Order: sequence, then C-alpha cells, then structure tokens
Amino acid sequence: MPLDGDKVLLIGLDGSCEQLFKELNEGKHGFEGELKEKDHRAYMVDTYNDEVKRIIYDKVRKDELVTREQWQQFADGGINDYVKSDNLPLWKEFMAASKENPKNQWTNSFSGAIQAGNIEIEGIQRDKSGNKIGTEGIELYYIDKHGDRIFLKELDENGGKIGIDMLKCYPTIKAYITLDGIQMKDIANRRYLRMYPMGQLRKMLRYAYRSWPIIKDQVTFMSKSRIIPPPWHEGEFVKDWQVYIENRENKVSKGMEVSSFLAGIHTSEQKKMCTNGTQVLRKMTIGLAKRADELNEQKKRESSRIKIQRASTESER
Repeated sequence: MPLDGDKVLLIGLDGSCEQLFKELNEGKHGFEGELKEKDHRAYMVDTYNDEVKRIIYDKVRKDELVTREQWQQFADGGINDYVKSDNLPLWKEFMAASKENPKNQWTNSFSGAIQAGNIEIEGIQRDKSGNKIGTEGIELYYIDKHGDRIFLKELDENGGKIGIDMLKCYPTIKAYITLDGIQMKDIANRRYLRMYPMGQLRKMLRYAYRSWPIIKDQVTFMSKSRIIPPPWHEGEFVKDWQVYIENRENKVSKGMEVSSFLAGIHTSEQKKMCTNGTQVLRKMTIGLAKRADELNEQKKRESSRIKIQRASTESER
C-alpha cells in the first residue's frame, strides 16, 4: 500500500474516484500515505488532460499552434509556461509520461493538423479578412487537402493511457483503479462504447492488461469499496476479457509477438524522457529477455485458465 513518499493516481469515473478519495483519506484499504490536495481530481489523469486541452484551445484561438516547430516547442516544455494551477501534484510525472508512448505524443496526435497547416475550434469560422467569427464549440478539427473537416479526438481517446505510462516511468506512483460504473462488456471491441469517458477508460484498461508485467506491483483494483483481483482474473466480465486475450494470442501466433511487447520497452532516447534516475535504472536492469519471459508466462497462465474453464463448462453439459 502507498506510504509517505509515494504518489497516488486515481483512475475511474469521477464519482467513483471521489468516493475512493474519501475512503483513502479515512485510512481505509490499508492506505498509510497522505493526500495533501483537498480535491480528488488533483489525483486523476483526466484533470491533467483537461489542463492540456485548456491551454491548446487558448493557443489555437491565438493561432499559436500551427507549425511543427510551434507544436514541438509546446510539447518539449513550452506548455509549462501556461499551466495556471499549483494544485497538480503529478504534473512533472504527467509531462514525462506524455512523451513515453510515441502514439500519445502531442506532435503525433496532431500530425494531421500540422501537415495541413491549420487547426480550428468547432463552430468558429473566418470572414473574408481572416477574422474568426461564430459560436465556439467543444471540438478541434483541421481541414485536409480535400476540404474535409477532420475532427481531433486523440486527446480524449488516449488520455487515460498516459496514466499507465506514468506508472511505467515512476515506480513510486501507486494507482487505484476503481471499476465502479465502467462497462467492460465486449472489452475486445474497440468500436463499442467509444464516447468519452467510457471509451477512454476501456482503452486504458486494455493498455493496463498489456502493461501488467511492468505495473502489477503498483496497481490496486477497487470495486464497491473492496480491493479485488484484476478484471481479467476474476469477476463478471472474465469471459469478455478472454476474448480480448485470445485475440492478442492470435496476433502473437501470426508473427506479431515482437510488436506486442516492444510498446512497453523503452529505447535509450525514451529512457532519457523519464527524468527520475531511479526508475530509469530500474527499467535498464530488467532487460529485454526478462520482459519477454514475463509476457510469455502471463500468456501461458491465461491460456491454461481458459482451457480449464472450457473443460469445466463442457463437463457441466
């Protein structure tokens, strides 16, 4: 359980995280640390994504995020000049983790807009002089070479995955993932329940499963104020998780084993992005062979469990 010196990350729906925050402050679930901030949202990755969105929208209004150079400067630390809240205890860790997975880096999330050389806010149009007019909406988009509007949803869709990357970067961060209210039916279907925040949380859970050999000692799953096993081990949606696991096993059997676990392996350049020397040393000493062994062992255990359950089902028939 987290102790003083550790940092806590809350992952789940807002109301569930608020309840969990109260319970941790009361010392429940064996929690012995201290949550210094008064608002539970200070410990939710959603809050940090919202801060990034606030700043991006402000700079888009001012036409200050158009070129690749502007985006790169913004992602490399320029954003820090615009963070207005001091109540973000995990900001440094969030920034490091935002660079951890190439798919989640802002310059890649907005690569289409960067190539197109434009980015706008839904509802805003321009008059003949180029001045922005209209009523501002809530989505960002760019206009491609065909004149079509392409809406940008990556910040919302991939935001939860940054929370998992924070755990990979910083072994002193402990995450509580509350499953209350999260729909895990058909978890293997990436097109099912894609709306924010449910889609984001489902994507985060799949990413947590793929990263489990690395983060398992840092994560506590919660449901109905109880500590529970990971949802792919026990619970109502184990069969749904089995489908996802089998799909991944099929990918491995088709020659995708390397790409499956390399997403969690840090290149030398990526290691430098994690500014805490302790966790960098930790990851460097683990080694590629051990990572592969852990993933293969996990796959064997899941396959064995699936076979046992199938045999049990057939015997009941």
